[in-house]
Order: sequence, then C-alpha cells, then structure tokens
Amino acid sequence: MGKIINLDTATKQILDQVKIAILIIDPQTGNIRYANPSACDFYGYSADQFLAMNIGQINPRSLTEILKNLQNAYSGRNEYYSSMHQTATGENRYVGIYTGPFDSGNEQLLIVLIHDDSANKEADDRLRSLSQAVEQSPATIVITDRKGKIEYANPEFTQTTGYLVEEALGKDPAILKTGEGNRKEIGEMWQTILSGKTWRGEFCNRKKNGDIYWESASISPVFSEEGVITKFVAVKEDITEKKQMIGKMEESLRLNQAILDRSPIGIIIYKASGECIHVNPAARIIVGIPTEILLNQNFRDLDTWKESGLFDIAVEAIEKGETISSELSYVSTKGKELWLYSVCTPFQAGEETHLMYMFEDITTRKRSETELKKTSDELALYVKRLEERDREATGLREMSETLQVCNHLNEALDVVKNFGERLFPDSNGTVFLSDQTQHMVESVCFWGSELSGEPIFTYDECWALRRNQIHVVESISKDLLCGHMPRMFDGSYVGFPMVVSGEMIGLLHIEWPEKHQIDLETREFIQNVGELISLSISNIRLRETLRNQSIRDPLTGVFNRRFMEETLEREIPRATRKNANIGIMMMDIDHFKKFNDTYGHEAGDVVLQKVTRLVQSVIRKEDILCRYGGEEFIVILPDANQEITLQRAEKIRQEISGLNLEYDKQSLGSITISIGVANFPENGSLGDDVIQAADKALYRAKEGGRNRVCAA
Repeated sequence: MGKIINLDTATKQILDQVKIAILIIDPQTGNIRYANPSACDFYGYSADQFLAMNIGQINPRSLTEILKNLQNAYSGRNEYYSSMHQTATGENRYVGIYTGPFDSGNEQLLIVLIHDDSANKEADDRLRSLSQAVEQSPATIVITDRKGKIEYANPEFTQTTGYLVEEALGKDPAILKTGEGNRKEIGEMWQTILSGKTWRGEFCNRKKNGDIYWESASISPVFSEEGVITKFVAVKEDITEKKQMIGKMEESLRLNQAILDRSPIGIIIYKASGECIHVNPAARIIVGIPTEILLNQNFRDLDTWKESGLFDIAVEAIEKGETISSELSYVSTKGKELWLYSVCTPFQAGEETHLMYMFEDITTRKRSETELKKTSDELALYVKRLEERDREATGLREMSETLQVCNHLNEALDVVKNFGERLFPDSNGTVFLSDQTQHMVESVCFWGSELSGEPIFTYDECWALRRNQIHVVESISKDLLCGHMPRMFDGSYVGFPMVVSGEMIGLLHIEWPEKHQIDLETREFIQNVGELISLSISNIRLRETLRNQSIRDPLTGVFNRRFMEETLEREIPRATRKNANIGIMMMDIDHFKKFNDTYGHEAGDVVLQKVTRLVQSVIRKEDILCRYGGEEFIVILPDANQEITLQRAEKIRQEISGLNLEYDKQSLGSITISIGVANFPENGSLGDDVIQAADKALYRAKEGGRNRVCAA
C-alpha cells in the first residue's frame, strides 16, 4: 500500500476541484500515492482503494514499459502517450496521459494528468477506415505511429519494396534506407512535418532484394483533437527505378508542460468577481495578452473575451455551478485567428468561488478538418464526374448500337429523342435536318418541354451552320445569339453542325432554360453525340437509297418484279391466317410496240410514266403497283375480293381511255389498256398460281378485242 503524501491545503483544494483525473505516483515502483475525486469518479475506485493499487492494475501495458515512461518523466522528460485504461467495472477507456515531476517537499513523485481521449480514438478509427479505402490505391501509403513505427502499409507497399506488410509492421521505414541522401534536405523535411506542415520531396531507397529505387513522397502529420501530432501519413509514388524514397518517419513531439504552469493546455484561474489570480505561459500565448495585463484586469471588462464568447462561458459556469466546454473562434490582440477548445470549471477555495479556464489551441485540427472536408468534397465531385462520364459513355454506346439496327429515318429519330432525354437531362433538344436546297433546316425530332427558337430557319440565321463549327452560348450578355433564337432568351445553348463527307446533314441543338455552365467535357460529349447522329442518318439514307434501287423500277419509280414476288410471299401467308382475300390485276398497254415504233422510245417512256402515275392516283394507299416487264404492270390489292378488284380495274381502264398524251409539244393521241383479274384463294393457293390465272385472264381480254377487263 502506498504511503499517503502530505499536500498543502491550497494545492489539495485545487487538485480536488479539478474536473480532470489526476494521480500522483511513485516513479520507482508505480504505486499510487494520491488520486483526486475526478480520478475516483472516472475509474470507479475510492481514494483508499487507489492507495492500495499500482498503476499497472489500471494500465494493460507491461509494467516495465510503464515504469520506463514514469522514470523518463521523473528525469525531466515529460511524457505524453495514449493508452487503454480499465475501470473498476472492467470497462476499457481510451485515454491521453500527461506525466511530469511533482515535488511534494521531501520526495520526488510524478503527477499524472489523465483525460478521456475518445475523440482521438474516433480519429484513429477514421484513419483505419481511410486505410481500408486506399487498399487499392496505385500509390504506396504508409502510416506510422507517433514514434515512427509502421502501423499500416497498403498492398502497393509490398509491390514496390518486396517486403510483406507483416514484415514491416512495427518497424521503422529506415529498413529501406541506402545510406545515401542529402542530410540538409532530410533535416528540412523533419523541420517541416514537425512544424505541422506537409513536406514533399524525393527519396532513394533499397528494396528487400537490394535493388535501389526512387520515390516521390508527400508526408503529412495527423493531429489529435488536442492539436498533438499522433501519426504521420506518407503517400509515395515510385517515380523511376532509380528514384526512390530514403529516410524514416518518426515522431518526436515533446510535451514540456505539466499541470498548471507546465501544462500544454492554457490555464487561467479567476475569482468569481472576475479578478485574475493565475495565468500559465500556454494561456498567455493562446489568448495573446501578456500575463501582467491579465493579472491586472477583470475578465468581465475584456472586449476580446466578450467577442470570442469566453465571457459568456464564464458567466454560465458561475450561474449553473457546473463545468462548461465549448469550441470557439478567438482573435488575439495581434489579429491572429485561432480556434480554442475551452473548459470552464467552477470550484470552491475556502468560501469563495473560483473559475478555472483551460484552453487548448485546436486551430490545426480545425484547419485539418476543413482541408479534409474540402478534399472529401473534391473527391466526391471527382467521383460524380467519373460517374457522369461513365453514364455518358454507356449511353453513347447503347445509342450507337441501337442506331446501327435502325432501318428507317423515323426509327433513328425516335432513338435520338429517347437517348437525348437520358443523356442531357433537364435540357430541351432538337435535331434539324437540311432541305434539298442545302439552305434551310427543319426540326424533325424534339425532346424536353418546349423549344425556344424557330422550328425552320436558314443557314444564315445560325452561327454554327454559317461557321461550320460548334457554337456555345452560356450567356447572351457575352456570347453571340443566333438569329433563330428569341432576343429575350435567358438560358444557355449549344449548336453543333452535323456534317458527313462535306455534306451538311443538319444541326444538333441543345438548350437549357436557365444559365448553364457548358464546360469542355460537355462540349466534347455533345460533339460526339452529334457526330454519331449525323453518321447514322447518313448511313440510313444510303441504305434507303440502295434499297430503293433494288426494289424500284428506275423509269417509272414504281416497285419492280422482285418486290412484287417478295410482297406476295409476305401477303399470302398473312391472308391465309386472317382468312382474307388478295386481288391481282395484270395490265398491258394495248399496241404499245406499235406506239413505240411510231413515236420513238422516249415518247414510249413518257407514256409508261403517265400511265403509272394515273394508276397510282386510282388505287388505294395500301395497294401495290409493280412493273412486271415491258408495258405490263401488276397491282396487288390486299383484302380485296373479286368484286372490288373488278371495280377497281374497270375504273383504271376508263381513266386511261380518257388520257390525252403529249410529248415534245406533239399530241400522241390516246391509248387503251387490257386488264386480267384474279383473286386469292379462289384462283390459286400460291402466288405463282394467282399470277398465272391473271395472265390467262389478260390473254382473253386481248383476244376479245383489247380495252377491256376479264376475270379469271
């Protein structure tokens, strides 16, 4: 059991009133000689129980290590460290510990200041979470404790150095040193990071296999909530096989102050009246007011305290009779802006109420939090941009794949409308296509709520079309507004000319109703979309042209025999399923060879063209007119029975009989036509059967005198 020490009344009153756990310990044995009420409350032991205990009973660290720390403090080297202490209930608490010599008059002891360091524990947890987040980082990331021992290294560390992480944990980065290096530069590095700043530079190191390599490094200190450097974080990149990092990371921050005057925390003691009776050096430095001035001033009269909020804390603590803590901004007399963690504890000294102010400069931590938030926000923004780029790339790829399988222009425009809404949300957009004159464009596809400009306009009314390059308007106050846009337009827009092989296809126009920042990435994406649309439209038009060439008669423009056969192959199974009819007309211009021989082939071509136009004007939209060969034509009439087919054929015969023909200002007279009619399924179950039936009916019409209609 430890021997009770004698404390003078003033010292004991102060220690008993302090709301921070305080123990006084024999540095040689670790026996506890004194515990204040706060320590009893914190650990759950009575003062008498403490006197029968050794510090090793509440500290899980080895007694050898504990006594080493105590003896260092006893010899004048104040110690600070974090540890896990155990209370009487078995609860483990994360604490920060300050130790320093204490003169009790007849023997040298140690005074130990203990505070709950949960905030640092949370910071450590966040740091470990961050380590997990960077496991896949291509950069080497190493975290050391405050003594420079490696606590964490990501997988890239092993990839770069050849050491397994397990081999490196607990060791100093000096295992990588080559013995080379610029001492001055290394000294500047330590000077920088120990001053709380980030150091950046290069090192030359040696791998496990002996290879030399160079690294660029950025080394930053990590601070506890008390502003103490607890760790170092190094982010390193292997820049070449010859440039690598040397040196080691260590922490040698000393805490040279104990309780009151030697405490690293600023402490000021006031009477309740406001009179200052004690100021320690740390407090003088923090508040920026000389000690002699503070001792001769009443805190109730200090404007700097009222402006910072310290005055309000003091008054509230006095009125409530309880400890009050707060983080607040403080501007020193020299204009330096600080963040303080302030604790005001009222206590009784005799019959008089006193206040103990304890201040901690947390400016560095606050700045670190601000920088961390800024970095986090920037990272979130970067991730968001990556997601947007991925969404755009995916959308563009899907749009391209869909456009590639479109057979017609209308299908492609529907695809553009659908993807336009997905790729450019909150925008209005349209595709304008050029007319045949290549002087005007017309809107053919639109997405969004409402288009601000004109749906049809000339090239001269659009800067993008006139200059043949993308035109961006973020604000009409500083950018050129196109003529097709209203003068009162107050948003932003982009116009991209769609050109393929020198041909102006049209214009991609995207607008935002309100002012919108259109950055370079957005412009490039719009250009990619515009180029994809223009190329797709050009390809579809080319395919349609080739398709028409393969199924159209070049002279008359009607469908050819090949298309007729494809149509019958499609329509007969459909009619069979629906139990429907199909009418077939086979027509032949009477005496066409004689007409050709008399007036020439060019006049004959005119006759064929006018006959096809007249027939198209008589038949229905769904009926299909085909040139069967020479002067013979076939009309396919879906869902038409024999009666309807005969009526339609007779109408065509009459109209052609009344047709007056003229070529090169010369009258060609009139012509007649003979028509044979057949029907599916009455005249056959196959297309060839029905065609043969109509052909035989046509033959009878010719044999019967021509200019007539005969049914099969």
